[in-house]
Amino acid sequence: MEKIMMKSCKGKKKRFIYVGDGSADFCGGLKLVEGDILMARNKFPVWDLIISSNPLSIKAHIHPWNDGEDLGIAFLNLINTIFIQDICSCEPAHADCKSKTTSLSHDSSFSIDDIVNS
Repeated sequence: MEKIMMKSCKGKKKRFIYVGDGSADFCGGLKLVEGDILMARNKFPVWDLIISSNPLSIKAHIHPWNDGEDLGIAFLNLINTIFIQDICSCEPAHADCKSKTTSLSHDSSFSIDDIVNS
């Protein structure tokens, strides 16, 4: 986990989302820092270790999931949240994230860049 974090960061702060269900995933979760997310499968060994450990040992936000569908929905919601937070933190003029709107008709096409740069 540390090698992955070092290689991908290269001096820049990155957020990590770690998904796991086994007892070995608890160790990976311990390497995460504040701002990262540990997606731990509910009622599986990683969850049991989290519950039985010192709550302060894991610095990351812990997000439980139950099955593949639940994981997919939660993962997409987290990605959306992180994306919006990153946009807001990069643009002080739009810090409230409410002043940016984009209107689209049903036959128009757009990219994420169109929305971000509007």
